[in-house]
Amino acid sequence: MSDGFLFDFAPPPVDVRTTSPTGVQLPVSGSCEASRYSSQLGAQKAAATRGEDTRRYLEFLATAGMATDENAADQLGLRRSSICSIRNAVMRARRVIACGHRMGGAGVNITLWRLTTREERESWGK
Repeated sequence: MSDGFLFDFAPPPVDVRTTSPTGVQLPVSGSCEASRYSSQLGAQKAAATRGEDTRRYLEFLATAGMATDENAADQLGLRRSSICSIRNAVMRARRVIACGHRMGGAGVNITLWRLTTREERESWGK
């Protein structure tokens, strides 16, 4: 029976894991049950490759010296949202820092990122 929508939607059961294989709480959001379910599935899929994607991102920055999120996404074949998520995590771990800006295609400044040095990481702990 339809309620005026083009299709009927019965949301799937919400018994999807919300922790990664390593026990990290996965980011799940959504404004309705169906979108939360999709978010859970996406977070699970991303968790499976997160470590390898993070390693590749750090290697890319080590080689490039500095790069924008867009550069990293293009070079690594990942979505920019994935790069932003990875970068935010390694920023919290003090492995990456903003090092400048360049003009983007839309005429706005885009942040450049680089790896931190051991000295920088050690000085932040003091």
